[in-house]
Amino acid sequence: MIQERYRMISTMTYKLTRGTVENGIEDGVQRVVNRRSRTPEHFPEFHMEAFRAQPHLRPMELSETLGDSDVSYFEVRVRGGASVGIEVDGESSVLFESYAHIGWLSTSYGYHSDDGRFYWSDNNNAWGGEQNAEYGEPWETFHNRGDDCVIGCGFHHDTYEMFFTKNGKFQGMVDHSLVRARYRAAFALHKHGDRGEINFGSKPFLFDIEEYCYKMEDDDL
Repeated sequence: MIQERYRMISTMTYKLTRGTVENGIEDGVQRVVNRRSRTPEHFPEFHMEAFRAQPHLRPMELSETLGDSDVSYFEVRVRGGASVGIEVDGESSVLFESYAHIGWLSTSYGYHSDDGRFYWSDNNNAWGGEQNAEYGEPWETFHNRGDDCVIGCGFHHDTYEMFFTKNGKFQGMVDHSLVRARYRAAFALHKHGDRGEINFGSKPFLFDIEEYCYKMEDDDL
């Protein structure tokens, strides 16, 4: 029964538009590696690379069948440092042409691995990182230990609310008013060699998104 529901969730196909992307993988996920070799002057110690998915996020079929619970959800398995979140679709932005984390520039919102804070930009930042707040647990991983962390991001299309999960654990709703717009999934890898694997539901999530959607529907009754 669980697998049948996941097949229903994953009928929408997304593709990453940047970086070293491996396509045609049997389980349907897309894996990327940060191959940045040039060090930017303003971040001499880092080689950040940002990725986004197209097309824009749409509600999962599962959430649509429940009526009012119009939720998009995806997970990114990370090895290394990263930020995960969403960015406005179609907005002219330097975010993915530079070395910026999600939530630093353009209209974007991200959960960061190094400090567990939520970063946001409502397209009014001169440069990134100024606007942030306490949110969840830090989650940077280390290559020499071979450990990964799975970060999930959920977005409510009806209320413009968002939430994150860490290794299947709900981290709470974000306490920030998002700009009303269409969004796409986005994440950034911090250093050369950091790896990411994005899953939109083609294989089971660590977080029980089905239970979450049913709970949201029950709360609305």
